[in-house]
Amino acid sequence: MEPSIVYAIGAAELGTLIVTQPDVAAELVRTLASKLRHLVALVEDLSLRPVIAHIAKILLDQESASQEGQQIYRLTQQEMAALAGTVREVVGRALKEVEAAGAVKMCKRRVVVVNRDRLGLFLSSETDSAARR
Repeated sequence: MEPSIVYAIGAAELGTLIVTQPDVAAELVRTLASKLRHLVALVEDLSLRPVIAHIAKILLDQESASQEGQQIYRLTQQEMAALAGTVREVVGRALKEVEAAGAVKMCKRRVVVVNRDRLGLFLSSETDSAARR
């Protein structure tokens, strides 16, 4: 997490700003449209992709951020479950499956990606119904 400053604008002030500053209104519409597209994609992703694919994507995203030199926070299985829309136990089973496939290995309670290509195969693969919960 990084330090943030949050500002709040009241409804009346926002209404005045939108009426008097068309550029602000246009930027607000662009920002809200972008957020809406993101949320629609997230809903589609959560409802159509198997859990193991979600876990693979989370791990690949973490690995990419790490390779780009970004400081990353190592997610717990519970946090991965929250991101994937499932429970920790299902994440544990998915991690065992990708480990058995040789895509990752578990080292001291951490997941280490050992084969990005193999892990990437899980993004589009169909898996058994147990891993989809």
